[in-house]
Amino acid sequence: MIDFENRGPSGGEPLAVRDVSAGSTETSTSASSHDVLMPTLVEEGDLLLVFIAIARGSNATPGASGWTVLFNTDQNSRRGTCLYKIADGTEGGTSVTFTTPSSGERSAHISFSIAGWTDFDGTSSGYGASNPDCPTLTFGTSEETIWIVSVAAAEPEGDPTAPSGYSNTTHTRTSTSTSDDDHVRQSTARKTSTASSENPSTWTLTDTVSICGTVGIR
Repeated sequence: MIDFENRGPSGGEPLAVRDVSAGSTETSTSASSHDVLMPTLVEEGDLLLVFIAIARGSNATPGASGWTVLFNTDQNSRRGTCLYKIADGTEGGTSVTFTTPSSGERSAHISFSIAGWTDFDGTSSGYGASNPDCPTLTFGTSEETIWIVSVAAAEPEGDPTAPSGYSNTTHTRTSTSTSDDDHVRQSTARKTSTASSENPSTWTLTDTVSICGTVGIR
């Protein structure tokens, strides 16, 4: 669990998703820079989360100044990563360039701003079969929690269906091409509960290469 005292204006607000943004970085050749759009609405002290899927990214862990990796998993040359930052309030609507030490190709990304949080945690797993199962995440105490599930997948032939009980699904993809090697997609969904632990069910997804993540914010 990652525990901070939220000292910004966001800390006095109720726990809530303030805003979400989605996009992709398109290139037909190897690339080590991926421009990610931040949510339009960001206040000082917000928790910023970025979920990034990278094609051909087995060694391409993304990073940017001021950002920390929450989870990072490779599955058959696809990479699913979540990074976080505590907002200073100037990030709204800007673009952040995440770089990789080795080249991936296209990337798909979704960013969140979260108000009123005090701590958070996340975990991920890679899957080599359809209908991937998101990993369990446990805090140990019961209180209001925003749970976000994510899936980074290879072939973008259609949008996956979120695990049971989850809504506010966001999808982004690099193309509708049928080439597994060149394209990638990222999806997220969320729910709020007071459970101390969350064991999400599966995404409905035909791809056999994916990375699933579970994040809890409270």
